Amino acid sequence: MCIRDRPERDYRYFRRLCISTILDTDLQKHFIVTNKFKSLLALGPVSVEDEVNKLLILSIAIKAADIGHGAKDLRLHKVWSRRVVEEFWHQGDVELKRNLPVSPLCDRRNRNVAKSQEGFLKAIVLPLYESFGEFLKSDVINQNCFEQIKTNCNYWTQEAERENDAKGTFLQETEGVLAEIEDMMRSMKGENEPSLINVASS
Repeated sequence: MCIRDRPERDYRYFRRLCISTILDTDLQKHFIVTNKFKSLLALGPVSVEDEVNKLLILSIAIKAADIGHGAKDLRLHKVWSRRVVEEFWHQGDVELKRNLPVSPLCDRRNRNVAKSQEGFLKAIVLPLYESFGEFLKSDVINQNCFEQIKTNCNYWTQEAERENDAKGTFLQETEGVLAEIEDMMRSMKGENEPSLINVASS
């Protein structure tokens, strides 16, 4: 059944949940949301019947999914990391084209990817999964996600050392992702935007 076919009250409730949880994925709100969740966990057993608690738990679940590539197998994590990096760089290309200041992490001329990815996993991904794992009391998260995040962190630590010696391998290893991203950008934004492949090879 389509959500539009539900009673008006259900539709409005569902719409409010969607808007609230999606807005909470904004990284500018990350520590506000996660600190609320940690404070809730510190109070003891969490009632999932409480409407405020329910909304916060859903927000944390969506946030975990949103940044979930950090807990994926290293091969998949690298692919998704390249996609994110290219999205940022594409934004920087557009900002340069429009004579705007280039946003942080969006300048493809500064390719020190490993440090930012390592910091992202350690400061954002791992603490969120630790809190969510504490709430869920899930052996799957403990055995799979935590260990994989640490494995991925170790990769970026080593890659940062390679980048310092101008021997980084991440960009070369994920070069094949560019064609896929190029097709996606064309379908979403039209042919008038800067080409990722052309800019990357210039």
